[in-house]
Amino acid sequence: MATALRRAGIRRGDRVGTLLWNGHEHLEAYFGISAAGAVVHTLSVRQHPDELAYIMNHAEDRFLIIEDVLLDVWQQLKSRVHCERIFVVDRGKGLPAGTESYEAFLAEAGDNPQYPNLEEDDAAAMCYTSGTTGRPKGVLYSHRSIALHSLASSMPDHFNISRHHTVLPVVSMYHVNAWGLPYSAVMNGSKLVLPGRNLQPPALLDLMQEEQVTLAAGVPTSGELQVRGPWIAGSYVGVEQPDKWTEEGWFRTGDVVTIDSEGYVKITDRLKDLIKSGGEWISSVDLENALVGHAAIREAAVIAVPHPKWQERPLALVVLKENLTVDPCELRSFLQQTFAPWQVPDAFVVVAELPHTPTGKLLKSKLREEFNDWQWDTDRSVAVS
Repeated sequence: MATALRRAGIRRGDRVGTLLWNGHEHLEAYFGISAAGAVVHTLSVRQHPDELAYIMNHAEDRFLIIEDVLLDVWQQLKSRVHCERIFVVDRGKGLPAGTESYEAFLAEAGDNPQYPNLEEDDAAAMCYTSGTTGRPKGVLYSHRSIALHSLASSMPDHFNISRHHTVLPVVSMYHVNAWGLPYSAVMNGSKLVLPGRNLQPPALLDLMQEEQVTLAAGVPTSGELQVRGPWIAGSYVGVEQPDKWTEEGWFRTGDVVTIDSEGYVKITDRLKDLIKSGGEWISSVDLENALVGHAAIREAAVIAVPHPKWQERPLALVVLKENLTVDPCELRSFLQQTFAPWQVPDAFVVVAELPHTPTGKLLKSKLREEFNDWQWDTDRSVAVS
């Protein structure tokens, strides 16, 4: 791929977007684009087309590699972005006008690889944040940082990846470089299992058994798999779940900055999500973690809503488990076992679902916008669909 891109006129630092599931073509792009001196820009297949258009234009993507099953997304983007060439991973669906075959593009390069002289601090990869608190922001990874991260993740007190492991990244390769696992697994000679786009739990479990997977990694709120393995990240998984695991390891950020194999790391809250009530701070994360420990609650979000007297007060939005109900008074009593009365939300609203970013994080900015006009004159704890 590196030679094909250089013959196509790719320049050092150019961005090449990838709109791909976890498959071998995405792995080729991880290494081939960076080896050509360009920057692999992984794009979320779950992002709204408006967000994708903004991200691609902001990143100034020059080329795009896309799977044919995602061409409907491209149809919504093509009039709003300015990619010079579009390479389609074609599995029999045909090529739309203005696109080229990915495999034919590679075949034209021949067997004589040509690599540029690169500096270790040159950009190799780019990810954008999921836009939890505003417009997505781009983050660059250098060749040096990727190499050092891969080495670090091989250490015994880190992921301890070796040639003896079979690694399955359920976490998407467009999400913080799949925590660096594609790089680490290849560096160590591990068997790497890529699940493609079929991320339903039965299919993943069958794949794990067939390929004898020893290490799997995923995001619990992605809707793909409630991971029961050693590696999870991206969101809280519920106070009742760690006891079910043989091994524990919670970590977050990009790719992986903090890991604790002797216990857990507690993230207090995002500054924007803290609630300031009567001059005192309330952690929305602490309340959410407690709420999902209730037997009837599947998911919870707590947001700050303006209050005429206390400046802000917490409002709790909860998703119930199937066929279960709960009374707001019961939830208040449940929380008051561990929280002071002034920290407990003044109202609880049952909702059918909560909004998430494409990577599974709670989209609290949308919730704050939706409930910004909440009136505190009466207790309006109700169930809404």
